[in-house]
Amino acid sequence: MLDEKDFEKIQSMIDKSVGDAKDGILAQTAAMIDQAKDDMLRQSAASTRAMIDQAKDDMLKQSAASTRAMIDQAKDDMLKQSAANTRVIIESSVMKKLDLLIEGQQSLLETLAPKSRVEELEEEVSFLKSVVHLHSQRLAELEKAQ
Repeated sequence: MLDEKDFEKIQSMIDKSVGDAKDGILAQTAAMIDQAKDDMLRQSAASTRAMIDQAKDDMLKQSAASTRAMIDQAKDDMLKQSAANTRVIIESSVMKKLDLLIEGQQSLLETLAPKSRVEELEEEVSFLKSVVHLHSQRLAELEKAQ
């Protein structure tokens, strides 16, 4: 039969087996935990990179849209200012010159004879020409007769 020493040896062998199994399980568990931790870190890093890339793209798009809007606004403001400056230039220089031209035309119109008066004078001149022509012919005839 088995005596106490045998039981102790068996107990010692069982303890050693359990200890070895325990150490193996612990090592295997630690390796699995390390592997899971590495997988989670890789997945988290990839996910974080994707989120950062998406945020960067969104910020670039928003910045580009904002810049485009600012450029369009500045362009509109410059066009409005240019139109206002053109209006001022036209009013200050061109309008003055047009007013001077109008004044000159008014003075010319005031000094010109009316059309009816010109027509009367044309008729008188035509009549006088015919009288002068007639007198010239008579003088020529009188000179021939002498």
